[in-house]
Amino acid sequence: MHGCTRRSLASMPARQGLPHERRECFGYLHISVRHFASAWGANVMSLLSSAFDALLGFGLLWLAWQALASPDLFRAIVLFIAFGLLMALAWVRLDAPDIALAEAAIGTGLTGALLLAALTRLESKSDAESTHEKDPKTEVHH
Repeated sequence: MHGCTRRSLASMPARQGLPHERRECFGYLHISVRHFASAWGANVMSLLSSAFDALLGFGLLWLAWQALASPDLFRAIVLFIAFGLLMALAWVRLDAPDIALAEAAIGTGLTGALLLAALTRLESKSDAESTHEKDPKTEVHH
């Protein structure tokens, strides 16, 4: 290339993401194809990351709405547990692994288990009361 010179990065100001060598031709900066490929790959990864974050946000909103609007208590608890797992993933995406671990262990695991145990106890108590009301032999006479 006529009028082009090669200079190493040591003689130029440091810039992130530039290749080890670049060419200047008549005052224009020509950067190698490798730089454009890595920049394109970074843009694609950024786009995918943003799409995943948007999908995660919409998933959290949908799960929260479904858990609150569900008339079936078991389904609501399962949706709450799924919401907690997605929330833990959101904390990981926000670079807060300690909060994500606490959310997964306490918010999803412990609270989910307690809610399921309470539901089981509630259903067994309501079954016992309905059986007691239907069976005339178990009525107490004064």
